[in-house]
Amino acid sequence: MALLKNTASQIVVCFAVDVTTNLPQTGDAANITCIHYKDGISAGALADVNPAEMGGGLYYFALTATETNADHLAFTFASTTANISIVPVYSYTAPGTPTVNVTQWGGAMVGSMPEAATFR
Repeated sequence: MALLKNTASQIVVCFAVDVTTNLPQTGDAANITCIHYKDGISAGALADVNPAEMGGGLYYFALTATETNADHLAFTFASTTANISIVPVYSYTAPGTPTVNVTQWGGAMVGSMPEAATFR
């Protein structure tokens, strides 16, 4: 599955781990940022400056339609907290409007989520 091209209300999920303990890093949302690439060219920081925390080291950034307007997307993440590693994410885009769409790649997930969906 892929992200939807030129479509808002999607998310990119990343997983942060403390490399000194090999444990998920929680409470780090204010320190995490994302740079995205559209069709191999840097498009800069996301409009969603810092992610929301899902728990267990998982964080997500909301994506705008403009940020998904490409044939393939890459996302790199960084934390200002020492010793935190976050795996980059790569996704192709696809047309259409599924209800829920999630792709796992390299330990991170990308996908779309309807506004009514919640995490439990």
